[in-house]
Amino acid sequence: MRRTTTLLLLLPLLLTAMPAHAQFTEGWTIVPAACHSCPAAWVCVLEMLNNLVTLIMTIAVLIVVLVITYAGILLVFTATNPENKSKAKSMLINAAVGLVIALGAWLIIDKVLESLGAGGIDETTRVIGTGGSACVVAQDPITEPPEGTDPSPITPGPGGGGSGANCPVPAASGMVAFPAEATSGETEYATPSTVENFLAMRAAALADGIDIKVTDGYRSEAEQVQLWYRYNQDTSQVARPCTLGGSGSNHNSGVALDLTVGCRKTDSSCDSAQYRWLKANGSQWGFNNNLPTDTVHWSPSGR
Repeated sequence: MRRTTTLLLLLPLLLTAMPAHAQFTEGWTIVPAACHSCPAAWVCVLEMLNNLVTLIMTIAVLIVVLVITYAGILLVFTATNPENKSKAKSMLINAAVGLVIALGAWLIIDKVLESLGAGGIDETTRVIGTGGSACVVAQDPITEPPEGTDPSPITPGPGGGGSGANCPVPAASGMVAFPAEATSGETEYATPSTVENFLAMRAAALADGIDIKVTDGYRSEAEQVQLWYRYNQDTSQVARPCTLGGSGSNHNSGVALDLTVGCRKTDSSCDSAQYRWLKANGSQWGFNNNLPTDTVHWSPSGR
């Protein structure tokens, strides 16, 4: 009897320690809202696994509660029946042992998920390599202009080159690198003030539970020319390079960034938590977006 009483006293403590003891928020789903509108990246994979484990543990706790309730009824109403009394004690012991095993398994799984999200392994695959991004950002490798492409139809600007705030394109030596944790892949660069403003904005976003990273920053003139040909000289897709008579891109001057927004680049209906946060707060740090078909592009002018 003493052992049964001890188990009854310990069970509430075990239940309190369970992650499933927490209340689910309204609209909770296994797939996070930020992962609904894009290919899931590493952070979404981890969140979905964590949510699935939480759901399983919630169901397990409910089953344990039902077993304890049934065993308690047997003890109270059939205490004079030795067979039922023994059965009730056995159920209580099994429920407690099962709960301890389940809790131990959850702690192990939680530690594994925490380790997977800590780094190191994030270099293994393209999805894992997205680090803290909610979405896989599809970025084709920059290629050389296709053979046989004739740029002669392009009319050069004054002096053989374009004009504007982005021309001529400043040298890369005037740019500074973003910290590795602030980018979604390879090292990215921008002007010192742009990097400083982004890091301040990112810190504010993290305080609100939003992780935003840089996927593209400063572009050299050569990179802009390569993009120009890759997108078939389509000005709705890419800015005309300075050396080909255009005004270049704000990426060329190092003040524009492509950011992880939880949606595809051309998703005009983007409604992710990251995108909403940026639209509501980005302007405080000089990051605006006035291009509904280029949701990842943020700069002081929004273009």
